[in-house]
Amino acid sequence: MLRLVPASIFFVLLFYVINPFFVRLYLPMIAAQLEWMDPAYDVETSEILTINRVKYLQYTITVNKPVANRPYTPQETVNTFTLKAQANTLCIAPIIVFSLILAWPGMSLLIRLQTFLLSLPLIILVNALDLPMIFIAIIESAYSTSAIGNSVLAVWSHILNGGRQFLALVAFMISIAPIYIQLDRRPLLEAGARSAAPRRNDPCPCGSGKKYKNCCLVNR
Repeated sequence: MLRLVPASIFFVLLFYVINPFFVRLYLPMIAAQLEWMDPAYDVETSEILTINRVKYLQYTITVNKPVANRPYTPQETVNTFTLKAQANTLCIAPIIVFSLILAWPGMSLLIRLQTFLLSLPLIILVNALDLPMIFIAIIESAYSTSAIGNSVLAVWSHILNGGRQFLALVAFMISIAPIYIQLDRRPLLEAGARSAAPRRNDPCPCGSGKKYKNCCLVNR
């Protein structure tokens, strides 16, 4: 905890500074993901708004399919949604993951750098499952004819609204797992290497035909 507090403060301040650039990276990514997940979605505009000093991501999405309650009415096959969400939600996952990596004990600088690199695609994945899925849940509540699908999307959006921290912790554990697996295997490998060493009365591994104690062991 003594390490985690200053690490968290450091990354909160860092993302406060780089937040405009960080959010702009995600602005087209989220738009592309929405259109990829459903070809009926056309993202007309994507922009960053500032309302009462709070930055929002806002998307205008045209949906080219019939609504669920009127599937055969032509004039209902196109509708436009304007959806927005706070931009700082995209910073929650990296702040938590990076702070834990920096504060985690027993890791060398090289291992921390490796863990940082491993965590980057996971952070992108967490954010990709965040705002786009919430937007889709809102849209599909009017367009989807599947009650089960709507329920799953609604539950997932509720999880994201209160569970971003949990997803960030999962991303951290996945990032650090390969490092600990490698560290746990090292004593076994070292023990195997020691057990493979020849004993004093064994034939010398150099192929001389002598016992190990009368050959290479003497020269060590």
